[in-house]
Amino acid sequence: MKTVLKSTPRLFPLLLLFLLGLAVFISTKRENNQSHPASKSPSVASTYPTQDSSTKAAELASDKALDTRFREWLNDPRRASSVDPTESARQLAQGIALAEDRRKRMIRLIRENPEQAIREALTFAEWENLPPEMQLLVEKPFSTVADYSFYPVC
Repeated sequence: MKTVLKSTPRLFPLLLLFLLGLAVFISTKRENNQSHPASKSPSVASTYPTQDSSTKAAELASDKALDTRFREWLNDPRRASSVDPTESARQLAQGIALAEDRRKRMIRLIRENPEQAIREALTFAEWENLPPEMQLLVEKPFSTVADYSFYPVC
């Protein structure tokens, strides 16, 4: 009986620590289940399309149209060869409006889909062909070489 009493004081802190850890685990599990009500019934959430999916589809179509209009404006041979100052001013205003819309779109793409943003980035030649007023509104292409060292930690 004497040996059981000696080991009990050592086990009490371990038992207390175990119960505390179990309480924390259960409370975090309960919080996760309450914060994600859709996780309880994934079949219902995935069956019905939400407004977000239809909104995203409309945004993608709008984005493609915006990129197409900007590229058409950029590659329009009449823009470069226009002699009439009013026509040049009109085309510049149109280009600035397209560049401002594209800028907002590229900022969103960088956050949401960086790979697509890189694919749609301007080339050096395209950037150099832009008027100086528009170069401030679009991304400036860059290219760099870097050294990369990898040291495995075993």
